[in-house]
Amino acid sequence: MVCPHRRLATLTKQLTGHVNAGRHRDALAFFARMATDPALPPLTDPSFAYAFPLALKSSAALRRPSAAASLHALAHKCGGLLQSPFVASALVASYGACASPEAARSLFDELPCRNAVVWSAMISVYVRSGDVAAAAMALADMDVAPTASCFNSVIAAVAESGEHPGRAIELYRRMAGMGVKPSLITLLALVPACAAMGALGSVREVHGFAVRHGMSTSCHLGSSLIEAYGRCGSLVGAQRVFDLVEERDVVVWSSVVSAYAFHGHGDVAMSLFGRMELDNVRPDGIMFLGVLKACGHAGRADDALNYFDVLTKTYGVEASGDHYSCLVDVLGRAGRLQQAYDVIRTMPVRVTAKAWGALLAACRKYGDVGLAEIAARVLFEIEPENAGNFVSLANIYSGLGMHEEAERVRRDMEQRGVQLSPGSSWMIHHKSSLQAWTLKQVGRTELHPEATADAHEQARRFRASSVHVHDGSDGAFLTADAGVPPWDGAPAPRHLLPQQHLLVLLPLGQAPFAVVSASRHAPGRPAHRHHHRIGTKQGSFSAQERESSERVWPARDHARR
Repeated sequence: MVCPHRRLATLTKQLTGHVNAGRHRDALAFFARMATDPALPPLTDPSFAYAFPLALKSSAALRRPSAAASLHALAHKCGGLLQSPFVASALVASYGACASPEAARSLFDELPCRNAVVWSAMISVYVRSGDVAAAAMALADMDVAPTASCFNSVIAAVAESGEHPGRAIELYRRMAGMGVKPSLITLLALVPACAAMGALGSVREVHGFAVRHGMSTSCHLGSSLIEAYGRCGSLVGAQRVFDLVEERDVVVWSSVVSAYAFHGHGDVAMSLFGRMELDNVRPDGIMFLGVLKACGHAGRADDALNYFDVLTKTYGVEASGDHYSCLVDVLGRAGRLQQAYDVIRTMPVRVTAKAWGALLAACRKYGDVGLAEIAARVLFEIEPENAGNFVSLANIYSGLGMHEEAERVRRDMEQRGVQLSPGSSWMIHHKSSLQAWTLKQVGRTELHPEATADAHEQARRFRASSVHVHDGSDGAFLTADAGVPPWDGAPAPRHLLPQQHLLVLLPLGQAPFAVVSASRHAPGRPAHRHHHRIGTKQGSFSAQERESSERVWPARDHARR
């Protein structure tokens, strides 16, 4: 005769197979037969604690609150099963998925035994419901020692929200202060938050921890670190990580290609693509975007067209609207505006605002009024609330001396009720604190030779104006003398005192616009680079510039791994 416990173990494996294969209805039916099988141990036997969570997982997958409630009642009737952290955490997760976070919390408060596993399940319920504040509060209220998984859920949620990435770094440091060792999952969640803040020091801190604990060679973490170093301006760091990654998949290769493309090293990016081909790594859509952007920065429009054919025809990569928009941007940068317009007219996918925005930006650079009017009219319909499109067309008219047309566009903008976004104060992240300054004066300035007449006029206004930090993108260059600290009141802190100020002036409407990049390397201290964007309270920037940045750094779907 077969031992009841051995039979239970065998049936539990079969139940696991149903759940893992997604046959959740079969799984619930199978568990019901197990619960009434006289040849198995009674439900009060601790061995059944491994079968209950499987049935609860199927209940959650099917969104059946009645099934979850029935399993809860059965577990409560059996008494000791609720003492099992496996059953308790599965119940909390099932109620959160089938009913609501409130129902899950009510059950959680009634549980007789709540260890870190059960707390982690409750935190995960809040995270999945989108209530990051409640998840963070639950983490702070834990009456037992938290585990890495408790922190991981909250760190990932904070980083993905994008609202307060600095809090993710604070949680990481709190985690380390409590003696909880971060895992690879922790670092994967944390690195994007560091990149979003441009906190190079934090990226290095995470990288150093990964090296000390043998995680730095992971291709998953490697691709994230390469992208983070690239976003923070350290190509040396990105290349160092790339060189140490043992198994380079397409995500790692596309991250390093995008990093070099982002900083204008198109030739290096394209040579890396050639090396990837020699390694027999098949490119994907993200790599496709990085290569096209590299061609744009290198001014090699013909190469972009060739790569487009190779990637779509040879490798079978399906071109999306983003790929066509990037191709339009490359052709527009090269001054081939009619060819860019032909791409828009013949693309087999829906034309997005990114493509028309790229064409409008190119028209502004080369002064093509006819195509600019076509692109602007479409953008006014697609993005009626985007003030940048109106401002761009008005600036094209102004740059060509067509002041009446420029004024007509501005009146049209006012009649439609479209308003420019306000500016904000300069927030600088340093370690765990945020400090703010307001830029009052720029000092001696000199415009780049490519600056327009409007840029010269607005530069004069800029020198006398009080400006505040805001977002911006590529434009006419303006440099300020480093000997004049551009800070309001007291001199800037030593770690922020720049060696030089690189300003980019964007003549948008009546508001001068600039981007400042400050860097300093102190002895015994790693170099810091800060890229901040500043403008008057009436200033804003167009969708074309914002989308240009987005095309350089497309969102990577790490879930495909």
